[in-house]
Amino acid sequence: MKILLEFSRSGLPIYRKYIELIRNYILQNGHKLVTDLLKETNNQGQNDLPKEVFSKISRSISQAQCVIIEASEVSLSLGYILTKAISLGKPVLLLRHKESNLKKSRFAESIKSKLLKVSMYANNEELLESLIYFLNQNKNIKTRFNLVMTNEIDSFVTQESKEKNISKTKYIIDLIKKSMKEKKKN
Repeated sequence: MKILLEFSRSGLPIYRKYIELIRNYILQNGHKLVTDLLKETNNQGQNDLPKEVFSKISRSISQAQCVIIEASEVSLSLGYILTKAISLGKPVLLLRHKESNLKKSRFAESIKSKLLKVSMYANNEELLESLIYFLNQNKNIKTRFNLVMTNEIDSFVTQESKEKNISKTKYIIDLIKKSMKEKKKN
C-alpha cells in the first residue's frame, strides 16, 4: 500500500521515537511511503521546508492510498493535510500521544467523516495496535467513479468482456493494470 506519513516538524524532537516506529513498521511490512518526510527532514534539517511545499504535499496525498498523521504537536500544515486527504477520499489515521496538549487540537474531533480515525496512544504497543488495525481495515481500498464513454466504446467493451466472460469493470481494470505494468518497465 502507498502511504503518506506526515507529522509536525516542530514536534519531531519530542515524538521522534514514535514517528520512527510508524515509519519502520510501514516499510518493514512491505508498504511504500510516497514521500519519506522523516528521511528528508533528517537530510534537510528540521526547519528547512522544501520549495513549493504545498504542491508537493498535494501530489503526495493524491498518490497515497491512505494517510497517517502523527499529530501530537499541533500544526496548521497537518490541518491542511487532514482536510485535503479527506476531500480526496483518502482514509486518514490521526495519531496523538496521550500527553500531548489536547486543548489545542479539537479541530480533528470536529470533523465528521467515515474516512477519519482518531487514535490516542500512550506507548509503543498502543501505537502499533492502532496502526495495524487501520492498515488492515484499509488494505483493499476501492474507489468508485463514473466513467463516461461513447456508445461505440461501450459496445466494444461490452462485447470484449462477454467474450472473456468477465464484467466490463474487470475488463477495464485489467487494461489499466496492463498499462501500469508497461509503464513501470520503462
